[in-house]
Amino acid sequence: NRGLCCAWHYGASFIQDIEDAIVISHAPLQCQSSRNKFFASLGGDRAPFALAHTPCTNVGNQEVILGGEEKLEEAILQVDKDYKPGLIGVVAGCATSMNMDDIPGIVERLRPQVNAKLYWVRLPGFASTWSSEMGDNFLPKMVRELMEKPDKIIKDAVNIVGSRFHDFAQDSPDMPVARRKFPKKWG
Repeated sequence: NRGLCCAWHYGASFIQDIEDAIVISHAPLQCQSSRNKFFASLGGDRAPFALAHTPCTNVGNQEVILGGEEKLEEAILQVDKDYKPGLIGVVAGCATSMNMDDIPGIVERLRPQVNAKLYWVRLPGFASTWSSEMGDNFLPKMVRELMEKPDKIIKDAVNIVGSRFHDFAQDSPDMPVARRKFPKKWG
């Protein structure tokens, strides 16, 4: 399915699957509308993503050339104030990835000023269109940084991680599944 989905779509969807999380799109508004149209065309259980509210920094010509860091700072502070989410996930698109906005620096600088946990990922659409490559690059980082440590370790169990975990993870007598989840509330 090469070309079906850009990396930015993929990252925003994974974060949006987390309860009590808001995704900020640090990209032009067209990226967000493209994603909405993509998910609406899929139908089924992914169609609701087309309706998900995703605040956007709406970078334009000036920010593409000079950087959109101020817009991102304002968006993070506003989302924290207005929505009071447990997690704010910033997903950088192509334009803000090419101009190298200092997203990690902004996130670190704003951590003490916001109540939400902050998480960021740079997933420009040009990075890859193969979902396996996107997962290889993005999922391990997300698991490392956001998943809770397991309460107990089940011998001979297998960890399964995916954006729609409940759709395919089922216990069987031959292979128990060690379910770890992203926190519902963030400390």
